Amino acid sequence: MQWMEASMLVLNYLLGGFFTGYWIIRLKDGRDLRTLGSGTMANDAVAGQLSLLKSKGIIPLNGEFDLRLNEHARRWDLDFDVIPSPYGEPLDYERLEETANSGGYGWMWAVHGETSTGVLNDLDRLKQISSRHGLLLALDCVISFGAVPFQLVRPRL
Repeated sequence: MQWMEASMLVLNYLLGGFFTGYWIIRLKDGRDLRTLGSGTMANDAVAGQLSLLKSKGIIPLNGEFDLRLNEHARRWDLDFDVIPSPYGEPLDYERLEETANSGGYGWMWAVHGETSTGVLNDLDRLKQISSRHGLLLALDCVISFGAVPFQLVRPRL
């Protein structure tokens, strides 16, 4: 399997997957990988794709579903740092910025709507941080898709 297009947000939770378990993951060459399965399977697919980058990543954490991303990353033996925030609180965007600014990172994997706490993380700030530091941004948008308006655009210019 090829790496997802580096200039595009991961579409693992969009286009019908929220309701049907049908997931679409955009590959680097523009093709879509279509598969059936759970959200856990979709996160494993994302982790597998991130493993192909051979770069260190950042996983912000402020709830149980962020913790699940952390667990997927560990199972896939990804090299990453966790930037924790108290459960139910917004992500620590200043610390994320500082961490990304320290260099050596290639990706950030975050949850947009943290189901366990009800926190809607600031997608624009995540995209800005990723863009400023050349990070691929992979997002779990399963709970926010269809519930709140947002736009997925290219994090790199």
